[in-house]
Amino acid sequence: MRNVSATPNPVPASVLYQRCTVNLTTGEIKLEEVPCRNLEEVLGGIGRSFQFLADYEVKDAYAAVNPLVVNIGVLTGTDIMTGLRTYFSAYSPLKVSNKGLPAVMWSAGSGNFGSKFKWTGLDELIVTGRSAQPVYLYLSAGPKVEIRPAQELLGLDTHRKIIALSAKHGKDAHVAAIGPAGEHWQNNFMAAVALSTDNETKSKDDKCRFAGRGGMGSVMGSKNLLAIVADAKDKFGKLTPEIRDINREISGGKGSVKFREVDKGGMGGTWNNYEPIEKFHAVPHNNFRPTGDGSVAKLFRAEVEKE
Repeated sequence: MRNVSATPNPVPASVLYQRCTVNLTTGEIKLEEVPCRNLEEVLGGIGRSFQFLADYEVKDAYAAVNPLVVNIGVLTGTDIMTGLRTYFSAYSPLKVSNKGLPAVMWSAGSGNFGSKFKWTGLDELIVTGRSAQPVYLYLSAGPKVEIRPAQELLGLDTHRKIIALSAKHGKDAHVAAIGPAGEHWQNNFMAAVALSTDNETKSKDDKCRFAGRGGMGSVMGSKNLLAIVADAKDKFGKLTPEIRDINREISGGKGSVKFREVDKGGMGGTWNNYEPIEKFHAVPHNNFRPTGDGSVAKLFRAEVEKE
């Protein structure tokens, strides 16, 4: 993003963001710098993508006209803790109105893809159309955007796609990819998008993150788009005292208490939800079939930690 205002309190229109629109049917790629219309567009993520999608009338989530919007928030790629999110937004094959029409939905994931996306110089990627052949998008610094063939990736799970593209493009590249579920979008409406991590690309262990809501991986698959690669050098700066204090508050303040370990004064994080949720037999287990026989207790943290 670029602020062209000379005042300390710029109006939204003086903040410009870099958008790339890719039409996979025609192969057209358009780069443009767009002024923000309001504060939500400055903040980015779903605050911007939902306004964009509201201008579209989509009757079928798998129609080529349904735009898949990939973007980031204003803090992604900065030194602020948790500034790692990438947002995927589109008309969803899972979420429908009372009239049966697809509704707008979003999904977000962390990992290192979002920061690399930002460091290419992009703030937003809009994908429309449908490719005749499997492809992936290659984003590099400039920003530059290319459509590349992906036939050799077809059928690989998300981790294997990530490792293959990481090996091909080197240590500065990170990947957002779909697996076989997204490739079979006609029969699977709830496919996720996997986002690579430094841990995954270096250790080769399957340690990606997922944007799992709303079937965004299925929308991506319907466009014959198997992956997006963001290839850019790291641009973390020197940590200032102000950013250091903000990060300390994020990690140790009241707002994050539920995510911290119990022995550090926290509430145990997401895993700690299993026990209260299982009182209603709602913990996903045995292919999402509740048994009510207490077997889910084997997943409670205290039980797992014994091993």
